[in-house]
Amino acid sequence: MIKNLFYFLYWFYTKSKAVKNPALHSFADICVIIGFNIATLCFISFHFLDISLANKGIDGGFWSLIIGVIIMIINYFTWYSKRQIIIAKYKQMQRKEKVRKSIFSIIYVMLSLLCFYFSAKAFLPWW
Repeated sequence: MIKNLFYFLYWFYTKSKAVKNPALHSFADICVIIGFNIATLCFISFHFLDISLANKGIDGGFWSLIIGVIIMIINYFTWYSKRQIIIAKYKQMQRKEKVRKSIFSIIYVMLSLLCFYFSAKAFLPWW
């Protein structure tokens, strides 16, 4: 699924003249989307397990930075370092299959953002 999303974002960014490195932009977008998914899982699990990090004096910014760096390292070795292979594979794919996988990628991004928004709205007191 992430390979489909990577190629879709890569294709999307290649259409823009302002983007110099579409693979890097695709990589950054995937890291942000995965970060949103992890945050959504944390919101839901902390709510149902009745865990409040604010009362324990835990700095959320520090842990967010650590988790973000871990996500970037994993994604670098998983997807970004193999970007040429992914791009070559998807360029050879039939148009009908590309369109189908692009639609699934768009649905994945939209659902990720919507789930993050609604879980943050429901479970965070300051939202």
